[in-house]
Amino acid sequence: MPAQFDHNLTTFPLTGKHTTVQCSSCHTRIHRNTKNVVSCHQTDYNATNNPNHTAASFPSTCESCHTTSGWQPAQFDHDGPFFPIYSGQHRGEWNSCSDCHKNPTSYAEFTCTSCHEHNQNDMNSEHQGIQGYRWESSACYACHPSGDANGAFNHQTSPFPLTGAHVTTDCALCHTTGYANTPNDCYTCHQQGFNLTTKLNHTLAGFSQNCTQCHNTTAWATTTFNHTTSQFPLTGNHLTLTVTSAMRQVIQIPQTTVIRAIRQVIT
Repeated sequence: MPAQFDHNLTTFPLTGKHTTVQCSSCHTRIHRNTKNVVSCHQTDYNATNNPNHTAASFPSTCESCHTTSGWQPAQFDHDGPFFPIYSGQHRGEWNSCSDCHKNPTSYAEFTCTSCHEHNQNDMNSEHQGIQGYRWESSACYACHPSGDANGAFNHQTSPFPLTGAHVTTDCALCHTTGYANTPNDCYTCHQQGFNLTTKLNHTLAGFSQNCTQCHNTTAWATTTFNHTTSQFPLTGNHLTLTVTSAMRQVIQIPQTTVIRAIRQVIT
């Protein structure tokens, strides 16, 4: 009498090439609590070199990229969550993963600058006047997330044009969690500088966190505050005094009182 067991009623329905596999290939000893996918395909996992799954520490959830229709080709979705290589401008421009992922132990790393027509002199010339441009792969991806020259991001036409020292600042210093919804106020990036200022303790004085009142992008340490146009223009001996220590020595009042007075002048 033939067996009546229906695999399709279990938590592991048989599909594709699994329908013709001998039961004993997966059920080596018992038929309950049978191993997961990688336990049958561990040899395939270990032997794969494009890309090297072991070196890159790929997950062992084979079904994320492979199907039962055929172990090869894999079905990893590179275009959706990452970068379009099966569509758009980069379709057919690569032969293997290692063309762009030069470090076999980390596929989070990639290179744009080593491929096809990317010549530094040509790219430098084409990007004249484009703010944020640098001959670096991370900068390429930041402006061309779809690999297309059309619609590329230009900081100059954004709500936050780059000026002064910001022009040469590494994108990652401000875009710490990605590019979307990055704050465009100064204090978010310069909070440490605000808190560590000792010549005039900004925290103790309760200064405004609107850094542009006194600082610009040309030189952070050189402030633009002008006492002459404030409510307390400096004249006479006041011109030679330092902000806090000298005032405290001359007029012999507590620092907190001096700072409160200075804050009223500045604001």
